[in-house]
Amino acid sequence: MKSPIPLAQDFIIVAESYDRENAFWGSPGIAQHSSGRIIATGEYFVRVSDAKETPATDNLKNQAYVFTSDDQGMTWVERSQLNAWWATPFFVEDTLYYIGVEPNSYNMTIYASEDGGESWGEPAKLFSGYFHTAPTAMVHLDGHVYKAWEWSAHQMIGRQIASVVSIGDADSDLTKPESWRLTNRVHYPGDLPMMNFRLYNPTSAPPWNHMTGWLEGNMVNVRGELKVFLRVWPHGPTNVAAMCSLYEKNGDNKLEFDWYCTFPGGVCKFYIQYDGESDLFWMTSNQPTDHLQDISALWKRGFVGVPANERRILNLYYSLDSLNWFQAGTVAMSADPLESFSYPSFIIDREDMLVLCRTSVGGKNQHDTNLITFHRVHNFRDFALDLHPRANAAAR
Repeated sequence: MKSPIPLAQDFIIVAESYDRENAFWGSPGIAQHSSGRIIATGEYFVRVSDAKETPATDNLKNQAYVFTSDDQGMTWVERSQLNAWWATPFFVEDTLYYIGVEPNSYNMTIYASEDGGESWGEPAKLFSGYFHTAPTAMVHLDGHVYKAWEWSAHQMIGRQIASVVSIGDADSDLTKPESWRLTNRVHYPGDLPMMNFRLYNPTSAPPWNHMTGWLEGNMVNVRGELKVFLRVWPHGPTNVAAMCSLYEKNGDNKLEFDWYCTFPGGVCKFYIQYDGESDLFWMTSNQPTDHLQDISALWKRGFVGVPANERRILNLYYSLDSLNWFQAGTVAMSADPLESFSYPSFIIDREDMLVLCRTSVGGKNQHDTNLITFHRVHNFRDFALDLHPRANAAAR
């Protein structure tokens, strides 16, 4: 059987670990300046104190990095080091912001750059607390920017996590705490009965109690209604996400849980963006292949977690409403379950989609990734069916 060729299997390495057993790249984020410059961000984290030190890895421990490309992603230049984790880069006009979590304290923090990421001002603490996030989709609407977060009183564990949204005044200095406000917190509502379907072969049950919960929410504007789509770690099906809605009530913003929805690759971190030219929502997400497989053999090789944590296939989807998704194709994939193209972020550059991935190719395993990679999906809109209904369509 001849397999179709993935849409963007060939990639360019933005960042690479030189100690694949102990030091890893994560949290890839991407943005683009009006000049065409592409900004890529990510963090380098070391899990053990005795990681190898080479000239290429000096001063890289647990640090975020900013890279830029002025030749459409063909080559990359390291520009800055920032002290923030799990962050998202975004522009308001030509000011570049980088919003994430301060290491150790987990306070919400933000940086700003006026020169396309070459230099940065001092970090500003926006809110105190135990926040978590990832490079996920933000919404710019009516002079405001909206970003989804997770909050916990102590640590990021399963059902203790609440979803919350920060709202920034885009017409003001977003490095000022007074330019932001937070919505109410919505705690994980619990599992549905259908989520208790077995996640793995019972002969290879893992030696831990698998926690359920939600995290890494994407803000999406669906015809003027603001939604938060969160990945869900259930005990059962892998293609489930949670949806919350942000309403304005009596002059205040109210976040409410709506429902769980079927969602391709909802168990892993996904990224959603609306494209005005096609009038479609587009999403990149990982699709696990066999969540009932006997996982014992993979564990012996070093696979992390349960079968739902498979991240070797990165797919591209499109939708009219961000709920009913159609597959446009596979962006990139590996035949090895211990490799991955994961944690995608993307931007739309004219006819192409530019995807940044947390990638393990020859790395330690599918979770502890050794690369950040850049992928270009040429003419991505050509892979979508015309789903838009027409009033004068012939009855059949």
